[in-house]
Amino acid sequence: MSGNPLFSYLTGLTRLIPTLCFKLFTINSQVSSMLLDFQRELPICTFCTDSHGHKHDVPCPMTTGELCAPCTKLKQLEAQIQETKKALDNLLEQHRETRSHSNRAHDPIIHRLPMEIASLIFQFCLPVIPPDGILAIPYREMASPLILGAVCRYWRNVAWATPQLWSVVPISVSRSRRNARVILDLAREWLGRSGRLPLSIGLYADDDLKFCELVNEYSTRWHMLDLHVSLSMFSHFQGSWEKSSPLQSLHLSALYGYYPPDLIPQELVLRGGSPKAIEIEWSRLTSITLTRAIPGDCLDILKLCPQLKHYKIELNEPFAPEDDIVIHNQLEHLELEENCFNFPSQQISYFLTRSSSPPLKQLSIDFVNMDQEAVISLLRTLSSLERLKIQSNKDRAPSPDALLRLLAATSSTDGPPGQDFLPILRYFSYSRPSSYTGFSWSLVTNIFGRLSSLQDPHRRPLEEVNLSFGKDHYEKWEPRSYINQKSLSRFFTLLNHGRKLYF
Repeated sequence: MSGNPLFSYLTGLTRLIPTLCFKLFTINSQVSSMLLDFQRELPICTFCTDSHGHKHDVPCPMTTGELCAPCTKLKQLEAQIQETKKALDNLLEQHRETRSHSNRAHDPIIHRLPMEIASLIFQFCLPVIPPDGILAIPYREMASPLILGAVCRYWRNVAWATPQLWSVVPISVSRSRRNARVILDLAREWLGRSGRLPLSIGLYADDDLKFCELVNEYSTRWHMLDLHVSLSMFSHFQGSWEKSSPLQSLHLSALYGYYPPDLIPQELVLRGGSPKAIEIEWSRLTSITLTRAIPGDCLDILKLCPQLKHYKIELNEPFAPEDDIVIHNQLEHLELEENCFNFPSQQISYFLTRSSSPPLKQLSIDFVNMDQEAVISLLRTLSSLERLKIQSNKDRAPSPDALLRLLAATSSTDGPPGQDFLPILRYFSYSRPSSYTGFSWSLVTNIFGRLSSLQDPHRRPLEEVNLSFGKDHYEKWEPRSYINQKSLSRFFTLLNHGRKLYF
């Protein structure tokens, strides 16, 4: 490395820059010292300085037409300072250029790829937007475009020229509004690099309309909005509607009151609050998530949204027997979160009662108090399910053995009429935080039916099984102590036939 001319030149520049900086510091010190000496020993022109010796911005008009001695010396020193600064700036620029050449010479990949390929590689650094919204993305992951741009000049040029890196925009302003101006400027630059791509914008702010105005400037490119704003600020979110907004997803946090009617999303996520308090075009919505909701609101959504296909709810209180039964003809995917099952399963059936055209295809339930018989009773009414996900966050959840035995006994669909149980199920997932109450691994292979009939068209088309059990705190859990040799052999046979098993 020491024989490389580029390295030697860069090393020389690096050594010279501190010397110039020291020289500049020395000259500045000399100027200050000499001015103090002149103040003590020479008469100071009152036109040049005030009573404290501070220089005026006006020229020095001496009676002889010449500058006073301090001004003359000061002018000479200032000229030297400018020359030294110019030399330092020139060396710093050479240093930056040489560092770029050095990075290009030592980088085995990025600098040797076409910019389009490097840009594509950078896009893999982008985080995935979680269900909780844009503002739930960790700061370091969200700052990946800035981190990439800080590596070197070439990486910065690639990152700045890749609009995909800037199409997800997180804007978070603390209640104290500290650094609000800096955040606003950064958000403006971030949006300016996004090209013409659809935008996913997350905004956490309190009564600062400048951020609202900035977001509104890009209303024709809204794809997703995740808003944590005050009610007074929320009503200002409406941009130029000469072109229809491409808004697909809207996330709101406990907002009440007026909703801009020109925004018509297809997906709504409401974290707290009542949907009744929001004026919105419900007929277009195809996906809704409600958290901390009440049963009446959940049923009203089904009445208001005839095109609803995906519905996720978390209730704070149980359904009442007198609640209306709502028939919905479009719902395909239903997710019921943990709080939904703090009451008898029969009341859940009131909610699941619906017409059969089209049938419910996906069901995700998070239960607490439901036993296996209640789960089985519930699932018997849903023969149209293709994907089933059951989970519990409680340590001592019931064993899934009863459900697995029923799936094994009904693996073939050519049994007696009326005996079918989930006949078209393709995906099954069951998880809980511990292995308490026991679990039989041999039942897992049995739910696929006889291994010799895996290609039988009359068998249940189950393709993927995902079972997840946590480790109990009081036991040393080892997989080999639960899976016997026979079951292990059957697992390998299933895998060889294209089935997917995850434990």
